[in-house]
Amino acid sequence: MFRKSRLAFVFLLVLIPSSTVAATKKPAAKTAAKLPKGARLLQNVVIPGCPGTPAGLELQNPPEIAADPTTNVLSTTLGVYQATKKVPVYSPPPPPPSPPGGVWTCVEQAFRLQLYKNPVTGEIQYPGPTLRLRRASTNSPAYPGDSLHVLLENHLEPNTGEDCIWRGFDCPDCDNPDATLRPECCGLLRKPVGMECFHGLNDTNLHFHGLHISPQQPQDWVFLQLQPVGTTISTPMGDPATVRVGSFQYAVNPLPSNQAEGTYWYHPHKHGSTSSQVGGGMAGALIVEGPFDDWLRSYYGNYLREKVMVIQQIHNFNFNTTLEVGLTQIISTALPLINGQLVPKITMNPGEVQRWRMIGATIEADAQLEIDFNGLSKAGNSLQVRQIEMDGVQFSPNNYYCQPLLDATPCDGQLQDPRFQLSPGNRGDFLVRADPAQAGHELAIPYRVFGAIERQGQHSTAINRKATMIKHHQTRAFLSSLGDSAPALMIVYVCKPGSDPGCVDKSMDFPPAAKFPPLPPFLSDIKASGRQNVQFQVIPGPGDNPVPPAPNSTFAILVKGKNHNKPLQFNEQCAVFSEPIDPAGGEEWTISQNVNNGTAPFHVFHIHTNPFQLVSTFINNKRVSYSTCPPPPGAPPLACVTPIWEDSLTLPNNTSPEQPDEPTGYAVIRQRFEDYTGGYVLHCHFLGHEDRGMMLAIQTVCPQDHTKYSVTSKSQKECTFGQFLPALPLVDTPECLAAIKKANEHH
Repeated sequence: MFRKSRLAFVFLLVLIPSSTVAATKKPAAKTAAKLPKGARLLQNVVIPGCPGTPAGLELQNPPEIAADPTTNVLSTTLGVYQATKKVPVYSPPPPPPSPPGGVWTCVEQAFRLQLYKNPVTGEIQYPGPTLRLRRASTNSPAYPGDSLHVLLENHLEPNTGEDCIWRGFDCPDCDNPDATLRPECCGLLRKPVGMECFHGLNDTNLHFHGLHISPQQPQDWVFLQLQPVGTTISTPMGDPATVRVGSFQYAVNPLPSNQAEGTYWYHPHKHGSTSSQVGGGMAGALIVEGPFDDWLRSYYGNYLREKVMVIQQIHNFNFNTTLEVGLTQIISTALPLINGQLVPKITMNPGEVQRWRMIGATIEADAQLEIDFNGLSKAGNSLQVRQIEMDGVQFSPNNYYCQPLLDATPCDGQLQDPRFQLSPGNRGDFLVRADPAQAGHELAIPYRVFGAIERQGQHSTAINRKATMIKHHQTRAFLSSLGDSAPALMIVYVCKPGSDPGCVDKSMDFPPAAKFPPLPPFLSDIKASGRQNVQFQVIPGPGDNPVPPAPNSTFAILVKGKNHNKPLQFNEQCAVFSEPIDPAGGEEWTISQNVNNGTAPFHVFHIHTNPFQLVSTFINNKRVSYSTCPPPPGAPPLACVTPIWEDSLTLPNNTSPEQPDEPTGYAVIRQRFEDYTGGYVLHCHFLGHEDRGMMLAIQTVCPQDHTKYSVTSKSQKECTFGQFLPALPLVDTPECLAAIKKANEHH
């Protein structure tokens, strides 16, 4: 991700986890907030009042499942069910002829959602349970690494077929006389091509987001199409060899010693239904522990409380919400929830340090949140914070000292006004300290939306269907109604000894940077030799507004030098390129987009299996480096930034999309391909874009034969023991064309 620099130094939404966005200065309140009904102001931050879903309840960590200590196996079942849940949303003031001057109202909306049944509680709920594992370690004490076994069961309504959902097929309410109330799929006037559409909404699978594990079945196999129990006649949209019915046993090998310990998550990844299922709440935290966690607990004498925060925006498939108010339908906008709670409260002892694990389990632009740890009051809220990990990988001592993702002036030793940008797919781990001077007080932590919520495209034919803009316009309208105030994400209450039961003073502080653990050898900087140039593209379709995206736009990815330099869409039959296993090598990728969206980010790059290092970004042809060592003469020895490990990166704006080969905004990353062969994907983590084709299959192959994968092994390195599997054919080959033809004939 990234922030557009408030300083010409570092800022990426991932390093900067998000995109190219300017972090706003703390406002001096000039425009009064028009408070929503029942809301209250706390330090100029809006705390909602929502009947039936109260704000300010103590944050509850999701139920956890850990590995059996006798077998080192975490074994569980995740069943997928349909359930109706009431979700808090904001509805706007009633339209004319109602009197002007109305206010927004927080109400509960009933959604029919697809959710996991929590095996701990037995409840069908969001988020799912937290899965806690430990990686292998050769240090004392040695540990073999935990395995993960998840039996995924699909109890949704049985399929009768898979077809694209568009105006001509299975799209409801397209004849509603009020065009603003028609669902998004009504804007699709032409039948989508191939599988690049919303389809197979009752099929599912499982992705372990961020883990460095095998992409082959039965591990992180995202090509699986798991159809519901009882399905007997259903023609899959994709490869019939990837179809299973009823259940599938995922079995991840023991996590090796080069799996970075950190915060990860799991969610569905079935092409065509990913956005509806993740947006509806199917997600949960996945935590990997290791020596870094041991060091952190030891530093605090095993007194370090941990908060797991799965941040979601829950809504239905059409990405807008219609509410029945009397005889009138109105449009509303979703709210960010943490562990299913609305603006929860975290109670801290004075002087206490806690570890917060934040997970962006979201899918779209209006869930791109800039979290303002210091609040909106002129004096701030005295909450102290240090980031220790990004996307599941610990910071280097330099980045812990410099705080490049929180600080507008990193490396100066003066962290002020810390703000963090969280895009869909991102995770951030923080140490947070409560100021003893705030004992007995509540502190509000607000958020702003920095995503491209104004420019989500519209259909400009005579029919004038604007369904794709509804939710995003409502989000901006709601935020604008707050004036210089901002909505709350959470509340911190610093308890008062002598008044609050169990409250005691703590004398905890942050670890000094000089004692912060160095990165392990497997996270050494990547030395790149090969190159790739990748661009996410939105291409206007028939009748569309010339400024993409729009309902009939094509969502695709251009890889320079592939497919005759023409953009590609997802096809599981063929890989765009092959990468041989090379643990000592690496590639440098330049990643951009073809959309000029002002200053707001528009796509989030995510790749499976192998994390990458962010090296630099270019914003309007101005370079921002994330590799600034050694420090300047006279500066402290840690006062320079090292490349940051990530797996999800918000792409910078491109102000010259008419020249895709010469973008003015792009990111440079480095990655190496090691340990695991198999086919996997890269895609946009705005998951509606991914479902509509902005995803590519790639593969890692054996170095001695680029047409072969290795059979996986728990004890031997892949490609070394003589057991192989055929790899995917590459695009632009006769084998690829034959595979596509065969799949099309089947469908």
